[in-house]
Amino acid sequence: MQLKFLFPIVAILIISNLSCTNDKLVEPITNCNNITPTYDADVKAIIDLSCAYSGCHVSGSSAPGNYSTYGGISRTLTNGLFEDRIFNIKDDPVLGMPPDNSPGPKDLSSGELELLRCWMENGYAEN
Repeated sequence: MQLKFLFPIVAILIISNLSCTNDKLVEPITNCNNITPTYDADVKAIIDLSCAYSGCHVSGSSAPGNYSTYGGISRTLTNGLFEDRIFNIKDDPVLGMPPDNSPGPKDLSSGELELLRCWMENGYAEN
């Protein structure tokens, strides 16, 4: 009788332990003076996961801009739209990015936000 209950408990513990081993969070950055993020090396992975997915900021979508390339995202960098949506109104469920109806992450982590801020402060370097 006890074995019936032991197996599900052990299975749940194993699954819960393994479910988070592949999470890759960006570590928070406390000072941008020592880091110069680039689109190619640091930012593209965040953009691909949070912005440039099917139905959003990719070629042929209704969202403005194709963020799958640096050239596609560069217009929103220079006109302030990227900064506004990512930092200033990020908590707005529709206008903030990523939006609440996103199939991916609903919010950027503090580490991702800090990395994007450093990228912005250093002039949005491509590579």
